[in-house]
Amino acid sequence: MLNILGFVFLVLIGLLVAFGIWLFVKVKIGMAQHARVSAIEEGMHTPEIVLEPNEHPLLVQPENVAMLIRQVTDLGAISCGNYDAPAAAARVCAYCLETPPVYIAIYDHDQIDPWADVVLRLDQDRSFTASTVPEIARGAPRHPDDEALHFAPGTKMGVLVQEAADHANNQATVRAAPEAFKDYFEAAAEKSRQYIQSQAASQDWLSSIAEDAGVELSGDEAEFINLMREDDQVTKTETDCFASLAESGDFTAAQWNEIRDNLAAVWDDMPGEYVSGVFYNHIDDIPEELESAVDALEHGRGRARERVAELNARLPEEKRLVLAGSVSSPVEADIYRGEIPVV
Repeated sequence: MLNILGFVFLVLIGLLVAFGIWLFVKVKIGMAQHARVSAIEEGMHTPEIVLEPNEHPLLVQPENVAMLIRQVTDLGAISCGNYDAPAAAARVCAYCLETPPVYIAIYDHDQIDPWADVVLRLDQDRSFTASTVPEIARGAPRHPDDEALHFAPGTKMGVLVQEAADHANNQATVRAAPEAFKDYFEAAAEKSRQYIQSQAASQDWLSSIAEDAGVELSGDEAEFINLMREDDQVTKTETDCFASLAESGDFTAAQWNEIRDNLAAVWDDMPGEYVSGVFYNHIDDIPEELESAVDALEHGRGRARERVAELNARLPEEKRLVLAGSVSSPVEADIYRGEIPVV
């Protein structure tokens, strides 16, 4: 898979996130806080982008797209194909140039005016993008290795291409090949999706989108979103750890079925509140004299495996978590069996 970080299609992913939130705040005025945050969080979970080749896509704004295409072909660009991107609610008309070696993507979106990206790959990891992407998407997280310049809507394509040519001077670049566009797009979009999902939500960005929609947020939406994301990540890591243990071959099917609902995974950089939860969620009636020690786990950082093992040894033997095994994937983790099934 191409090792592409923060390629131009991060902007497309960012636009999807932004537009999802924009639509939400546009229609959800007066909703309760938890419902508002849930809707925003749903908007932040962007879908996987897959291109579907379509020689004659049904464009929403054909005249505006045709104008951009004329500018591109006048520069000598050749077609890389036309595509539908259902998850993005968009159509993509793709082109490339030999000199400078750029991909040019023209987007026709269901709700937003067409825009264009000119992408220069400086090497396998870095890219430069000249874009007329709408303002609403410009605050989206972008990988620090990626560089972009934003131009006003209506800027001539020749200006964007010239910016790319200037960046190509005295730098190694990667050829833009028509037959490689689709794979490149999808690989880059997936890496961008993963990156944007890994970044903390910014209240400033959410507020700017809400302001554009004429809605005032309460100010703590980003905090709630980030807590939800952390919970999702912890749950995913724990589930993957359990899967690794199940595949280790150390348990028969009957043994695994017996313990699977009583397991807790612990890895070193596990968030503190989840470390203390290992005891509270899996041990019935923790001795009163040790409750403060369990609570203290919430405020610790790092070395979670060691801290859990030390505290576990202080519990009465009949209360202790039982080490069911250790795994190395997706992280180095110890997996304990408790006396209370997870509900």
